[in-house]
Amino acid sequence: MSARLTIYHVAVLPLAVIALLAALGFLRYTTELQTHELQFRLNALSVRDSSVDAADLLVRLKAEQKQNLLPRTRHALPLQELENLAAFSERDLPEFNTDQLSLPEKIVRRSISSLQRLAGIDPPSHIYSANGVDLLTLGYNLERRRYFAEALVTFRKIIGSGQGADVEDFARLHAGYCLFFLGEYASTRGEWAMTHKEGLPQNKRLASQLLHWFDGFEKGLSKAARLKNAKRRAESLYGLLAYKESLEALLAVAEREREAGYYYLRGRVYEAPGNYQAAVEDYARTLADDKTGDLARLANRRLLLVGMLYRNDQRLAEASAKRATMFDDTSFLAALSRFRQPVSAPDAQLTSEAVYQQIIRTQSPAPVAALVRVVRVRTHDGGVITGKLVGSDRTHIVLVNDNGRFRIPRADITSQENVSGK
Repeated sequence: MSARLTIYHVAVLPLAVIALLAALGFLRYTTELQTHELQFRLNALSVRDSSVDAADLLVRLKAEQKQNLLPRTRHALPLQELENLAAFSERDLPEFNTDQLSLPEKIVRRSISSLQRLAGIDPPSHIYSANGVDLLTLGYNLERRRYFAEALVTFRKIIGSGQGADVEDFARLHAGYCLFFLGEYASTRGEWAMTHKEGLPQNKRLASQLLHWFDGFEKGLSKAARLKNAKRRAESLYGLLAYKESLEALLAVAEREREAGYYYLRGRVYEAPGNYQAAVEDYARTLADDKTGDLARLANRRLLLVGMLYRNDQRLAEASAKRATMFDDTSFLAALSRFRQPVSAPDAQLTSEAVYQQIIRTQSPAPVAALVRVVRVRTHDGGVITGKLVGSDRTHIVLVNDNGRFRIPRADITSQENVSGK
């Protein structure tokens, strides 16, 4: 007996199939749109691989050592630091601005995002996993802003992912650079030695130069570590770029011996590996102890650089600029103005929030809402926890990230830094 056709077979089922195909096509189309949009935003911050020479690593290491050996007077401008920031900068292009969208457009976009999450579609994850050059771009810009731990996560995503020998060499060289500033010296040597062994000829030469520089660093480190006086040991280690060891020496200095010069140096030792919150606190202490002397001017210069160039903290930058005017620090303001002139459009800046929005996308498909406050906490045992702040009281704060929920006693916290949200 032949099957009997019904309205269900003739109309309902075909329409359902057509609707499903249309929905899938719509999702694919909107996913491509969102992917292109993200690509545009990322490119607005980018130094493409064709514009970046990995050899600038050695330039920056030597320049930083030279700067650390400068005398601490108001006449010692950090010109080399400013020159390097200007020379190895992000490409500035206007960013896509969702604030310009109308309310219906915003509602449609949110609906699309909800449908994509239900369908398991994640354009940011797709673009970062598929495009090694964009990961290099992101890692390089994170590294320049001294987000070394976050940059290292990004470079390690490239290593072993089959993106090509030149891309992988670049990632290894820069991963070693980040590891150096994080105080992981054995791993630094390992990354550079691997490039020296297996990299392309031009990258082998650079790795050889970096290893030669690193040999000198380790000899200096061994010699400086034998100095008995904690202050002298800290100064010597700071000059070498051994910031972790310099901080250990500074923390061993007795409380009664801590004056403005001590707090300025400790601020620099905190700032160099990217612990900006602790650095800002020590620079503020320098200003309080020195008032209007050379150290006060130098501390204010560092605050201005942090607020204007490294973290784009507008309130900090404005307060420091006013103080620089009060100090009549015209030479530094003129130098800063000269080196802040961008090559192209001046409006796009890499903010702390943008940095963390991007790095979070490389680790988790769950986006961070604009109003969520994300903080990074350092504890006495050296641990670092980054997550959404979901609760706090006088004794504890509560953070949530992909690894779970953390209730952290305030007594265990050495520093806390806002990385997005307000």
